[in-house]
Amino acid sequence: MAHIRIRPNGRIQFDLHLYGQRFREGTKMLATPQNISKAKAILKTINAEIDLGRFQYRAHFPKSKKASVFEQLQREKYPDHQYPFFDQFSEQWFLRQQAKWKNSYQQAVRNNLDKYLGMSQFK
Repeated sequence: MAHIRIRPNGRIQFDLHLYGQRFREGTKMLATPQNISKAKAILKTINAEIDLGRFQYRAHFPKSKKASVFEQLQREKYPDHQYPFFDQFSEQWFLRQQAKWKNSYQQAVRNNLDKYLGMSQFK
């Protein structure tokens, strides 16, 4: 479940309790009535996604260092989740496509995955 807190510095903070762990994400928004209503709208979306089991931490907090911790906890909780994580999906996709491609194209795709996505497990 997620909540909103006002920090002592007057900024709005999201406080989430997921998978038995607490995640706090600060915002740069000052606690004005307009910003609080914006934060409440975001909070409503987050809580709805949590209830439906569709919450993705990185979608709401893309620059957070805690996103990888959340994803690891999510993988442990739901190892056979309906939607695979992108690294797992891209690895499976690459292996399925290899037989259809020339060696030079395989190498080009592998280089792009390594360069842009950091998918070094393909090597």
